[in-house]
Amino acid sequence: MTDVNKAELRRLAEAATPGKWLTDGDEVGIVGGNVIGAYVAQKDGGRIGQAFVNCLVPTAEKCRANAAFIAAANPAAVLSLLDECESGEQWRNLALQFDMHRMQAMALIRMVASGAASSSQCYEFAARAPIPGHEITERLAKAEAERDAALAELAELREELSGVKNVSTETAKAMKRLVVCARTSGGTAGPDAGLMEACEQAEKMLSLGGIGRAYMEGADAAMAQEANHG
Repeated sequence: MTDVNKAELRRLAEAATPGKWLTDGDEVGIVGGNVIGAYVAQKDGGRIGQAFVNCLVPTAEKCRANAAFIAAANPAAVLSLLDECESGEQWRNLALQFDMHRMQAMALIRMVASGAASSSQCYEFAARAPIPGHEITERLAKAEAERDAALAELAELREELSGVKNVSTETAKAMKRLVVCARTSGGTAGPDAGLMEACEQAEKMLSLGGIGRAYMEGADAAMAQEANHG
């Protein structure tokens, strides 16, 4: 019942007419004798509600079904469902609390055995109250949100660097050959300044391409690992 305001539903149920509800016959039209409604009543009292035949409820059978549902969803039934739901949530929170406390204790014991923690830390841990289950749920939700945000940011970075990654190996080789030829074929006039500047820019692009490819390979590996753990 995560999408239901349980507190508001409980307030409405407690404010409604208490007791068992049931269907209490039809309302028949004066002209034609057709069913135009179906009553809902409190078992030990009078009528408290009615379902109607209209453009959305075209038949007497559908009208009676609506009345029967209204009677079944009486305040006592709703409150009972809410109690069961809250009881289940309490047991779930206790289970989360116990499991988290157990894992923390086991981790601390391993740290003590390896010398990374002292026995006094064990006493301090035992004196602390376990983390409540609802707080664990909130922490998990926050961690998942941060993970999703990081994955989204990583996907954006991958998109931005896709151009760098798409530089072909043959293009990189051609740029390298161009740089080598330009730097070794200056002739008697010496190297051309503009050509040398172009070579420097080409070398920077080659370095950037290598960095980009290495980054993308690492990003792909990280996302694959995350998918396997998920």
